[in-house]
Amino acid sequence: MEKKAKISRISCYIWALFCLTIVMTSSPAKAEYRVVYPHSEVPMVKVAKPSVDSSGDIWRVFQKEFTLDHQAERPEVKEQIAWFMAHRKYLRAAATNARPYMYYIITQIRKRNLPLEFALLPIIESAYDPFAYSTSGAAGLWQMMPATATDFGLKQTWWYDGRRDVFASTNAALDYLVYLQNFFHGNWMFTVAAYHAGQGTILNAVKKNVAKDEATDFWSLSLGKQTQLYIPKLLALAEMVGHPEKYPLGMPEIPNKPYLTQVDVGSQIDLSKAASLSGLSLNALMNLNPGFNRWATSPDGPYLLVVPIQNETQLREGLALMPQRNRVTWERYDVQSGDTLGKIAAKYHTSMAILQQVNKLDDSLIHVGDVIFIPNSAHVLPKSVSSASSIASMKSAVKNVAAASVLSKSSSVDVKDLTRPLSPASETVYRVRKGDTLSSIAHSLNVSWRNLRAFNNLSSDTLKIGQKLNIPPRVTSTENAAHKTLQKIHYVIQAKDSLGKIAQQFVVSVEEIERWNPSITEKSVLHPGKTIVIYQATAE
Repeated sequence: MEKKAKISRISCYIWALFCLTIVMTSSPAKAEYRVVYPHSEVPMVKVAKPSVDSSGDIWRVFQKEFTLDHQAERPEVKEQIAWFMAHRKYLRAAATNARPYMYYIITQIRKRNLPLEFALLPIIESAYDPFAYSTSGAAGLWQMMPATATDFGLKQTWWYDGRRDVFASTNAALDYLVYLQNFFHGNWMFTVAAYHAGQGTILNAVKKNVAKDEATDFWSLSLGKQTQLYIPKLLALAEMVGHPEKYPLGMPEIPNKPYLTQVDVGSQIDLSKAASLSGLSLNALMNLNPGFNRWATSPDGPYLLVVPIQNETQLREGLALMPQRNRVTWERYDVQSGDTLGKIAAKYHTSMAILQQVNKLDDSLIHVGDVIFIPNSAHVLPKSVSSASSIASMKSAVKNVAAASVLSKSSSVDVKDLTRPLSPASETVYRVRKGDTLSSIAHSLNVSWRNLRAFNNLSSDTLKIGQKLNIPPRVTSTENAAHKTLQKIHYVIQAKDSLGKIAQQFVVSVEEIERWNPSITEKSVLHPGKTIVIYQATAE
């Protein structure tokens, strides 16, 4: 009997792998098969009905509607609980970042009948920072990779990156989770692990265990360290949020009601004009619409702008009164003798890439008498930052400040106050010299090395002598020193960090880090999880 039972169980596994192989040949959008596992080995998801209480605090909704077994007694989960309890300021800052978006996200999760615990995934992925970007190429709240984002309908163009659009990326990420849940026949652990590592990685790990006649539950699989930690992190967060009496996190209240809405503006519009029509600052509008890369919405869409509900009527009324031709302002320029596209770009505080894009030029070659149309976005911004690339650079600055806020002592982050004023650079192009590095150039120009890299679309930090770098706008130097303050940042050391890497990230020197942290020297071994102090000058 035991031999027959074993043969039967192996047959089930083979059938499961056969079904998995069939599914793997289908694209996510077209897959029609689901994985079939022996039911005794599948932790099925049972989603509770939404709470009828639509008032109060979203954290209380979580406490009522969480449905998964958080397995809080497992050592892996206990370890993550201990880490989060030691870093509660990080959680509070991430929760503050989530405040505008959380209600929308849990609404979309409910529509798909997914566990409400999934609303905590962006805390792990990005600390709820829509401007977050990883070195592997993932971006946005949900840290979606370019190929996956494309598979699930997100546009990624010169004008717009849907992975950073909170509404669009949330829908794409949740659709991906639904696909994975169907793929793994309701096994939510495999679903979440595959979201992090890819379905092929999980499938191969299952195959290896089946071949060895070993258990195929998540905890028994041989996976990469980060994937092994991913599930325990989610379970730890859910357990802590679900039991505030046991784990006093001090999370900021998030009202259980809608805060944001989308307005279809119908065509391309200058973001500064949209901000003015909405009654918002440009910085506030851009923080709510992080998907836009440039100074305006894309000519080809999407045309959806996210605004607070209280600003919706004002925006719609303003759009109705604004003639279509006034939504984007263009300046005509007749090419003169001696002109180059680079000189014209410098004159109008924009870039050659932008002029080539909007004028549909295949290269930089222009002739006397040619007409060049120059986008003008000086309606709200100073003229010095009216170009698309300047706004893109400012958004990078927003990301840096937002990331710093997650690590700082203060957890109060206002979407209206995440950027500092920018001023024009006295130069627009820097030519790389012998001995230059991206960090040294950024330091000498008083700009962030991250902004410099993003501004020039560099895929790595490698530079060539003679290479030209476009210089992003700098933090204004005309402000009074009296209006500058030093922000104390408590930075948590990550795996693979070095003092040089941390210094580059915050545009400080290794010597300064050593001075602020007497127990650390350049030869010290950095331990992940340890906190160090960094000071940065900020405008009040």
